[in-house]
Amino acid sequence: MFKFIDSLSLKKIITLSVIISSLLSIPLLVIYALNPIETTNSSASSVAGEPKIFKHTDPVGTTKISGIKPFWGKAGDEVVVWGENFGEYPINSYIAIGNAKITEYSKWEDNQIVFTVPQNSTSGKISLSIGNYQLTWDKAFNVFNTNTQFALVFNNKKITLVNYPENISKVYIWQTLYSEPEVFEVDKGQTVYEIPKTINSIEWVSVEDENKVGIPFTVNPLEFTD
Repeated sequence: MFKFIDSLSLKKIITLSVIISSLLSIPLLVIYALNPIETTNSSASSVAGEPKIFKHTDPVGTTKISGIKPFWGKAGDEVVVWGENFGEYPINSYIAIGNAKITEYSKWEDNQIVFTVPQNSTSGKISLSIGNYQLTWDKAFNVFNTNTQFALVFNNKKITLVNYPENISKVYIWQTLYSEPEVFEVDKGQTVYEIPKTINSIEWVSVEDENKVGIPFTVNPLEFTD
């Protein structure tokens, strides 16, 4: 063995080493190419202390938001977005409420995303960005907090405005996510409004001020359960 090595020139030994290293690296490259990129994120672990592995896959086809539920939330609440072709934790992708980017997701699958409302966010439209593609839900999402005094009460086909702000302008309600909204022009001296008899259920509500900026409000979640 040693005589064989002695008989080889230094140049031949280096060449042989390069060839062997290249052959050994080929199986690793094949394994890497056949598997999606994976990252770990301990903050989204389903088991305490155990990192969760995310597989990143890009969406295939046109991305579509079909619905969001509920239409309200405060910091720490979870919101579900469902639709088509979201991918699975695609890289450089996020949801935002207005200008506030969401950083915490408990689920991001091809047809459903579950995110947590962040601190210091305000009411606004929800947008979905996947790479360079952006899609915006056309209704304002209501963000409130423990200091929100303004409330909407739905009872007996009526809406009651409690502690409404002076700059309130309109209340919008949607029977379905794709129907035309019923618009209530707020009269500052009136607090109770009749809901048309043709509206049997309500899936979305938003309130805006005179500048068309969303006004936070609270509702009783039991009034909107299926």
